[in-house]
Amino acid sequence: MNIANILTILRLMSPFFLIIICLSFEKKSDENFYIFLLFVIMSITDYFDGFIARKYNMSSLFGKVFDPISDKILVSSSLLYILSFDTNILYPSMIIIFREFVISGIREFSVSKNHIHVKVTNISKIKTSLQFLSIGAFLLNDLLHSVYALKIYNLALYGIWLAAILTLYTGFQYTHAI
Repeated sequence: MNIANILTILRLMSPFFLIIICLSFEKKSDENFYIFLLFVIMSITDYFDGFIARKYNMSSLFGKVFDPISDKILVSSSLLYILSFDTNILYPSMIIIFREFVISGIREFSVSKNHIHVKVTNISKIKTSLQFLSIGAFLLNDLLHSVYALKIYNLALYGIWLAAILTLYTGFQYTHAI
């Protein structure tokens, strides 16, 4: 166990943190603030666990397997939370969550059948970053009640649709890589 793996485990536990926040605050504005803060912190851990693992040569089989899964869990649980108050993201959310399950299955299948680890592509990293930015913008938008809120919302909506398209594209890439 190392610091990079601990950061990955924190992201794996993000749905539980989200639930605790939802149950802890009666005021929706407090809940939204802490969920936004949680999401930002968890998103940053994605960068740092990879950075630390590479810089200090802490790469591990656990990290290779669970880092992508922890990202999928963070994205999926956050999208489900946003869907609780905004159904405009239903279709891109369904695309993203569906793809995440399928790709996890493909990775597991390729490892168990062929002992091949499918590497994460740069486009997949861009896709994940775009998902994080869009989800963060939706959560931030829910905190704001100003003229900027509509601009942030539209940016987030376009971003999540673009992320859904990249999600499909990278999903096809993974299926052809095997």
